[in-house]
Amino acid sequence: MTVPARLAAALIATPDPENLSAFYQETLALGEPHHVSDEHIGFRTSGAYLGFDRAAVVPVRGGVTLWFEVEDLEASVARMLASGAGEATEPFATGEQERGVTLRDPEGNLVGLIASEG
Repeated sequence: MTVPARLAAALIATPDPENLSAFYQETLALGEPHHVSDEHIGFRTSGAYLGFDRAAVVPVRGGVTLWFEVEDLEASVARMLASGAGEATEPFATGEQERGVTLRDPEGNLVGLIASEG
């Protein structure tokens, strides 16, 4: 039997890893970075490693949606909007007991937030 793959890391290419990583760090309460260098900033989350790589040219923006499980959907959306995220969708059902919202981070990458109801 094949064991299902588990997401180990998500890396975002950006011309400004300091600002973009600070957006995620502050709005999602990621804590202190696990790794910091001139070319990379990374965080260990409860599920996977989230990294931001410096790239002079970002070939495609918005090609991947990053989904984060949050405790309070409305508060998380409010923090992201206050910190420069683009307009959020209306909350929608993502399962029997879950709601989700999508929005764009300050660089235009699509971000999804999901929270359990109940």
